[in-house]
Amino acid sequence: MSNSSRSPQRQATVRLTGWKGGTTLGLRVSTLDRERLLRSFRRRLDQEGLILVLPATDAVARVDIPMTRRTFWERCPEFRSCEIGAWMKDRGDYPWPYARPPAYAAELVVPSTGRLVLTVQVEPAVAAPSTSGRLSSNSGRISI
Repeated sequence: MSNSSRSPQRQATVRLTGWKGGTTLGLRVSTLDRERLLRSFRRRLDQEGLILVLPATDAVARVDIPMTRRTFWERCPEFRSCEIGAWMKDRGDYPWPYARPPAYAAELVVPSTGRLVLTVQVEPAVAAPSTSGRLSSNSGRISI
């Protein structure tokens, strides 16, 4: 099969930060990224949801994120699930210092058909996050 017959895909980097509401943990998309990268796919996301890929030290977790909360598009741009909370706890990213949630880079893949996939780009935490505000190659976290 030639490359020209493959379905075209769009990719973009999305910034995510840890989020906590009551006892629920999740990942917050910046309002700018929600508007710039996700808004044009709202109908598709509302119907199909999103696949969130969370790499772990021994496996990769694929989490189905339903996009049925209208508040995601209005004022609360978080992906919420118990799997995200368990992943953050397993990584040692929760609990975080007051007002300093962990930050991650993620790759959004938008196939021409099918569900959108958001893959969090992290490596196992082996050192403290960098203080430069850039993604640290040792920790997979962004210091903010």
